[in-house]
Amino acid sequence: FDTVEIDSTFYAIPASSAIENWYKKTPENFTFSLKMPQEITHTHALRKSSFVVLDEFCERIRELKEKLGVVLIQLAPQFESSKENALALRVFLERLPQEIPFAIEFRERGWLVEWTFEELEKNKVALALVEGNWIPREMMFQTIEKIKTDFAYIRFMGERDL
Repeated sequence: FDTVEIDSTFYAIPASSAIENWYKKTPENFTFSLKMPQEITHTHALRKSSFVVLDEFCERIRELKEKLGVVLIQLAPQFESSKENALALRVFLERLPQEIPFAIEFRERGWLVEWTFEELEKNKVALALVEGNWIPREMMFQTIEKIKTDFAYIRFMGERDL
């Protein structure tokens, strides 16, 4: 593969020295996809209180230049599809820098509704397609036809019987 998903960024914003090493030690056409810090997605649940961390994270990862792939916004299973969370999601998506590609992983099936797909399309955020334990496989496969971004983000995390 000429790409990798970095899980450690879920736990902390990487140091500039780490980004520099990733950049220097990989081939020219290599790309990195990074998980958004859990401080943003889980601790602050995408609320405005996360925006300072979001800005710092985005500023840091820009150091990967052309090797920056997609940023995965992995939400907690407890991030339910409530009106309050939907409003937070809408404001958060609108705040994302347009020059960085983002994909979002929902772990609660209530999010897989038309409103969500419209918000993702409007903000050019891909739905992460995940083979996992949170959303039934059939339901996840049905979302494929709803995706309108020009890229896809696919994660294999569950059964390996595809």
